[in-house]
Amino acid sequence: MEFVYITLGINLLCVVFGFVLSYVTLCTTWLDKNRIQTKKVTMKVFYQRLPLILFNLACLQILSGVGIYSAQGMFDQTEFYWLTFIAQFLLFLFFDDLYFYGYHRILHESEFLFKHIHKIHHKATTPFPLEFLYVHPLEWMIGAVGVLIGLLANYFIFGSVSIYTFWLYAFYRTAHEIEIHGGVEWWWSKYIPFYGSVRQHDEHHAYIKGNYASSLSYLDKIFKTEAPK
Repeated sequence: MEFVYITLGINLLCVVFGFVLSYVTLCTTWLDKNRIQTKKVTMKVFYQRLPLILFNLACLQILSGVGIYSAQGMFDQTEFYWLTFIAQFLLFLFFDDLYFYGYHRILHESEFLFKHIHKIHHKATTPFPLEFLYVHPLEWMIGAVGVLIGLLANYFIFGSVSIYTFWLYAFYRTAHEIEIHGGVEWWWSKYIPFYGSVRQHDEHHAYIKGNYASSLSYLDKIFKTEAPK
């Protein structure tokens, strides 16, 4: 059970950081020089959206705990090899982002799904960090399938999945969602090839069209779905 608690702790620590970063973004001027848009939402809006954010967080923790515990036989908790660690992380990233691009694009191109599910998330035209959890509960549940696909791909190829890789990807996935919804550009993004940057996701929220990928921007280039400039 220890590895389950560690995984849930990683998720929770990331979200707590998202709370702090949201407060700093909305209530101070510390990061204003790096903000993409000058408009800020008010704390009233933050508190209005907080119940759904907390509900999704609670569901995320419960379902993640159950899912990880059920899949414990797939994890290697003893040995650590750098090449396997890196290869499995890249496989997680590839399959999860490919899946995310596809289902995210469908959520936009299906009038029914956008109206009844994805439209909630797009109430945020200038998102703050925690709004990655301001979504219809079904949306993040559907999105979590990408991690499962990455897990199964790694297990099929390697015979087991390094728990250390899984922990790193759990951290990266939540931290990246917090980053791209923060509206603040950070210096490191320009040095990572095909990185799904804050600006690209901010443009997605501004235009509600294009830039459907999350971590890697190459899919929008390949399928010509980049947001209008």
